[in-house]
Amino acid sequence: MPDGNDSTMVEFEDAITYPLEDDDWLSTIGIGGGLFVVNLAVVGVGLLVAAILSLVFVGVALFPLVILLGVAITLPVGGYYMAVLRATIEGDDDPPRFEDWERLFEDGLIPIAVSLVYTVPLVVVLVVVGVLAALGVGIVTTLGGDAAVVGGLLIGSLGVVVFSLVVAVYVTVMPYFVPISMAIYAHEGDLRTAFDHDRITQVAFTKAFAIYWTIAFGIQFVAGQFIGLLYLAVIGVFLQFYLGVVTVRLYGLGYVAAMDLDSAD
Repeated sequence: MPDGNDSTMVEFEDAITYPLEDDDWLSTIGIGGGLFVVNLAVVGVGLLVAAILSLVFVGVALFPLVILLGVAITLPVGGYYMAVLRATIEGDDDPPRFEDWERLFEDGLIPIAVSLVYTVPLVVVLVVVGVLAALGVGIVTTLGGDAAVVGGLLIGSLGVVVFSLVVAVYVTVMPYFVPISMAIYAHEGDLRTAFDHDRITQVAFTKAFAIYWTIAFGIQFVAGQFIGLLYLAVIGVFLQFYLGVVTVRLYGLGYVAAMDLDSAD
């Protein structure tokens, strides 16, 4: 791994070529991209069949099953990304391989679990807004009159506005904190520690992690402008996996820099 005196640009170049550093890189990218291909095929066909069967009220229950199957197929990819994080944090410059499939499936649940935990506050806000809206309707129904109608509408509208603002802010900042929790888990191996406030802020409010995260975001944003078209040529799914590895590598490098792990070693 580049030492602390190297520039961010050097480490950026390291991240871009990182997936190719293993002699068996073609196999790794083939497996990762191949899982995306299988996922697209299975989910696509499954949703089509479910849609057809739903016309006779049989296929409705298949929709969630198809989605769950799609998630299960790509679990090893999430597990591989976690392995990349772990290797980066441990100072291993060699990309991991798709070998320990049991662990890949298990670790693939971590990004999902972390994302779900971060959605809890949104659910809480939604419940609060729902209660406020119900109160507004209750006021209108119980009291009647123009004043009650206006009051009820104001309460309901205020709830919607608050919820919209919270969602806007949360959706903006959540992608920044999710990889931090993933990196903490990869480092410590404990899900509770991944949500430790002190550890999260220790990483989040550093210039180092902010820079690496911004670079990773920029790569994903630029690639997102054309990667969809490449899906038509199949190569897009393999590029998606490749860029995913690069992005996670950058998250790991940012975490290492923020925690000053190079100096600790």
